[in-house]
Amino acid sequence: MSADPNKVSLKPWLLTLVVLSIAATYYLLHITYIPTNSDDAWTTSFAYSYFYHGELQDRVFGRPAGTLIAFGYSYAALQKIVLDVFGWSRSNAILLSTCLFFLSLPFWWQISRNFGCSKNASLLYVLLLPLWEPLFRIANTARPDACCLLLTAIAFFWAQRRKYVLAGLSAGIALEVHQMGALAFVLVGVHFLFDFFQRSKSKKKLLALVAFWGTGVVLGASYYLFLHFAYMGETFSSIDRMHDWGGNFIVSYFFMTKTFRHIPVLILIVASVMLAFRKGVVREYAEVFTVTLSVILFSLVFPRPNIYYSAYFFVFAVLIVAMVACRYRCETIFVLLFLCFTLPQYGYFYYRHRNFNMADFTASMQREVPDSCRTLVGPFNAWFAFKDRRFIGSLSDMIPEAAALVRKGPVCYLRRLDAEDSRDAIDDHFDFGRAQKIFDAGGYRFGLYSLSEKGH
Repeated sequence: MSADPNKVSLKPWLLTLVVLSIAATYYLLHITYIPTNSDDAWTTSFAYSYFYHGELQDRVFGRPAGTLIAFGYSYAALQKIVLDVFGWSRSNAILLSTCLFFLSLPFWWQISRNFGCSKNASLLYVLLLPLWEPLFRIANTARPDACCLLLTAIAFFWAQRRKYVLAGLSAGIALEVHQMGALAFVLVGVHFLFDFFQRSKSKKKLLALVAFWGTGVVLGASYYLFLHFAYMGETFSSIDRMHDWGGNFIVSYFFMTKTFRHIPVLILIVASVMLAFRKGVVREYAEVFTVTLSVILFSLVFPRPNIYYSAYFFVFAVLIVAMVACRYRCETIFVLLFLCFTLPQYGYFYYRHRNFNMADFTASMQREVPDSCRTLVGPFNAWFAFKDRRFIGSLSDMIPEAAALVRKGPVCYLRRLDAEDSRDAIDDHFDFGRAQKIFDAGGYRFGLYSLSEKGH
């Protein structure tokens, strides 16, 4: 790293380039990064269905777990507070996550400084975090991951300041927001062990650390139990179902994409670790590498292949990369190569989805679908247009209920016509005849049909 750890040697033009890249990428890919992301409607429907229709079960997408029964009440309450003010649109739901992610950056800055990183490395770290795809991904979805990551950062920040009561409480809130919040307890626990064995000298101080951390764990657990004690059976069932998924979220990120475009990132991280050994960075910053290893081990006991969770690995992996780049004094070259590798990929996503317009999508749906369609089956994000109608967004999971609804009365079906439809369950279980209406919405073409059971 630089000779003076308190001096920033990154060139102003380079900092400006990174900031402009962040601003352009987040502006241009807001919503359009993954236009058909079902998680945006799924997560937001949890809060809306509970607070406005009193429904705890997922009646929209038919997932086996209840929406807010086992996890997520805190985030749903936050969504309600914010979206009641700014509107229950997909754009606002995603912006909430974006804001929460950027709120976490000052904590990651201070965490890196508390690790002993130079200002140069810490600045490089927090400037590049928003552009690493796993972090960009959670910042551009309505899922609770950005909120959970923020709370995880807050918990670790308090632990570094030896405020273990606050650390435990923050970790408990993170766990309530999302299952991945369990990692916050692991990370705080790792720091606690470092604190316990390396920094405390007297028995009195050791006992105080244990007491404070124990109190924090109890407070965090109490927060969760206060909100979910009546549904603990469902919580344990949700944990059991995780093992049905199998897989690993770190492995999935690097190896389960169609084009293996993440392999160069894996090579960069592995190379950084190898160079860290050569320059003594591993020994000097042992805790950084230990917490990174703890995330990897956590991924082995948390068998979910969801690539969103890889963000928890990258917040520490990126720090290692930044530390090594600064130790070898190649920050400028690294940043330029990183931007040359990353920005064209984001540019491709923008070009591919440039014609999608969510506001037009929602308005066209509301305009073209008649009020007589009180029950609808359609693309996931059509939920934002029909929040107060009976809407089913994942028919493959909801066949029995959809069949029952069809028997009771007309069910309208919105089918995208300009792309291959993945819902074969429609053709297997229902007839829908000729389109009643064909219209454009947000850059896509849809047909409106009336569903009926086969043979009726």
